[in-house]
Amino acid sequence: LPSTLWTLHSDAERGIGEDLHQAYSSYCGANGALNRLSFGQIFGGDVTQVKSNCLFAPVLKFGGFMPTAIAMDQSSSQWVDWQNLLADSPIFCQEGEALTALKLEGVSQRFVYECSRVGGLGAQFEYYSAQVEVKAFTADRNSWIKAMQMIVVDCGKNALLSGFHFEYSEG
Repeated sequence: LPSTLWTLHSDAERGIGEDLHQAYSSYCGANGALNRLSFGQIFGGDVTQVKSNCLFAPVLKFGGFMPTAIAMDQSSSQWVDWQNLLADSPIFCQEGEALTALKLEGVSQRFVYECSRVGGLGAQFEYYSAQVEVKAFTADRNSWIKAMQMIVVDCGKNALLSGFHFEYSEG
């Protein structure tokens, strides 16, 4: 019976459509948390390819937005030192929490994120996404947007994202 109720509640939540995934932001609705994060959408503003996604999650308490050190001027075609900004700014939620929002604040031009307490979370585990080849780590948008479009953190079926740490190597 509990799995049937969970399925019914999950299906009902999908029909509400409260999630909002736009250029430079993803918000999950009142009963959801991120399970897929598209770097192209969040950091590149590209909504024509893979978008971030939320799954049903019984959110017990929403968190506040926390600042990151990831800064970006979305009106510029240059993003200087983007690979180090991302690598030096991991985003992690506390145990029992999942990522429910990530957005670029227009005034501060910094990314902020929200972790929320979710009931019934199981074990946490690390997952490594597929590596992508980056031809050059330059500030020009034409260079870094291609890498961003290839990076998608996907937790798979029935799993939620509690954070991520961008890594890179040269050579």
